[in-house]
Amino acid sequence: MTYRAEIDGLRAIAVFPVIFFHAGFDFFSGGYVGVDVFFVISGYLITNIIIEGLQNNNFSLIHFYERRARRILPALLVVVCACIPFAWYFFTPHEMIYFSKNLIYVTTYISNFLFLNSSNYFDLSSEMSTLLHTWSLSVEEQYYFLFPFFMIYLWKKHINKINIIFICLIIASFISAIVLTHFKPTFSFYMLLTRAWELLIGASIARFLTCHALFLERFSQLKRGIIALFGIILILASVIYFDYSTPVPSHYTLLPVIGASLIILFADKNNICGFLLSRKIIVYFGLISYGMYLWHQPLFVFSRIISGGVAVKENAIGLIFFIIIISHLTRKYIEIPFRNFDFIKLNKFIFCMSMLSLFIIAFGSIGIKTGGYSSRFPNISPMMTQNSYALQQVDRCFLLNKSSVVFDLEPCTDSHSEKKKILLIGDSHAASLYPGLKEYLKLHHVDVVMMTSAFCLPLVDNFHSIKNKSANKRCEDINSQVVKNIESNHYDLIVVSAYMLQWGFTEDWSWSYQNYYSDFMKKIKLISEKNKILVVGQFVVWSNGLDQVIYKEAIELDIKNYLKFSQYSASGLHPKMFQMETKYKNDMQGLGLNYASIIDQFCDGKQCLRYVTRNHAIKLVTFDYGHLGLEASQYVSEYIVGPRIVDLIQ
Repeated sequence: MTYRAEIDGLRAIAVFPVIFFHAGFDFFSGGYVGVDVFFVISGYLITNIIIEGLQNNNFSLIHFYERRARRILPALLVVVCACIPFAWYFFTPHEMIYFSKNLIYVTTYISNFLFLNSSNYFDLSSEMSTLLHTWSLSVEEQYYFLFPFFMIYLWKKHINKINIIFICLIIASFISAIVLTHFKPTFSFYMLLTRAWELLIGASIARFLTCHALFLERFSQLKRGIIALFGIILILASVIYFDYSTPVPSHYTLLPVIGASLIILFADKNNICGFLLSRKIIVYFGLISYGMYLWHQPLFVFSRIISGGVAVKENAIGLIFFIIIISHLTRKYIEIPFRNFDFIKLNKFIFCMSMLSLFIIAFGSIGIKTGGYSSRFPNISPMMTQNSYALQQVDRCFLLNKSSVVFDLEPCTDSHSEKKKILLIGDSHAASLYPGLKEYLKLHHVDVVMMTSAFCLPLVDNFHSIKNKSANKRCEDINSQVVKNIESNHYDLIVVSAYMLQWGFTEDWSWSYQNYYSDFMKKIKLISEKNKILVVGQFVVWSNGLDQVIYKEAIELDIKNYLKFSQYSASGLHPKMFQMETKYKNDMQGLGLNYASIIDQFCDGKQCLRYVTRNHAIKLVTFDYGHLGLEASQYVSEYIVGPRIVDLIQ
């Protein structure tokens, strides 16, 4: 197969948006489409290799899989092994269990199934999932496993119908992507079924150019260059204008896929686009793009941990420079030598990869069995709190999954008309308050109705800037239901609670948009004209999670007994939490609304409460960065929010 430098240039265009996206740069809010570009490239190159072998009657499945293994495995396994010592030192047992599962699934090329089944909101976030990015490698590996057999069959039985069969499969996969993205978005994102059309479009281009080699001669080099440049524009437009709320894969994904296809079809060294993509510096980044893709996510994760939760973009220049250096070394000393058939013979290659794989799988298996290598830490497990997930009426009164958009209030509504009734609204933080609040208010004959949703900040039901790329259509629909419920029912009190830091103090618009806070203020003021409202302040937030703070402290201070931990500490607190609390409290009181400050009650100066005592047991306040554990939910309800509610509705 003739080498095309512009394809390596296209790899560079694909990898940098992915890296900038994971670094948190708003301008690259759609940078994840780089993966879609990689899929098209892979489909094109793999099909070219297979067709060339079939045409020459020398295609060998063994040789094909050996080449794929030499290309993918060495660098992947080295990166995975490099993550292990850092995970050993930094990860809590809970995180280590998840990481251990990652190791097994990545090494067996089915990590997309792990992330599909563990995409619950309360699992580790993508920012802290070291090997999350390997889902795309698993999709490609599954495709590589099936596609050669399929091509051999078509070549022997239906060689004249290959193009038609490809088109039919592309349409079927594309339709399944659109349908499943609507009904099962997580499944659609991670599975080969809904990603196959992208790889098959690349395959179709390879087949088309093989059968119609003279097709491009119909176009002048000027026209070819302009068409290919338009492909670059489509990719860049996707990178800039797509965001978290853009459904993918879907018809939107056609933009980067068509863009990549136009470049593969029309760019060559004799036109302007091919000339640009073939520049040495761009080709260089394309050549190390595999290493850059492998290294960036783990380096970003451990950077966040080491820096105490500082956003990656704050250290982005240094991190990306380091990624380039380590990717260069990976290519020079790992990728190139292992791809050299003479340097490492097949039997030695199989032995090396097998030993590395067995080590990784064994380490992961032991990690799961030992509770995340919990012996690394003192026995502080009695302090660990549980989330109240099972008590939150999930996907009925609390819409946890992104595919859940309609409330079913029957299970969390008491029909006794003589009872006082309050409505709890907000996001997952409000939902973590619900179990304790319901338990406390039941003793005071008060019914709690809950309408909360993960990923959604409350009340704003008409995003006037919905066309803003960071507005969230799902939240608009959910909040519309909440507002209509308030307007059509009588509640003695409406309680509002949410993750305030997400609104504008962290400048993370993945859930909302920049005008959200001001629109929320207008909305809550309007609703307060006809309803009594209690605003519950922000819960205490630890940047990397309270459990991470406790485990790190246990190691550094050599604390052997969990009773020795200080109840109050400033360690690991979110740096903007107090600033946010002051502004939020003043704004709410300025509107004349009732406000219950959790931070004022939990914090003494700059130190905050880390554990509570319930039923003679000491339990951490949160089970992650800021959601209340069950015991803290009971504590907050009993001593802070509950009494305030009872007082207001008397």
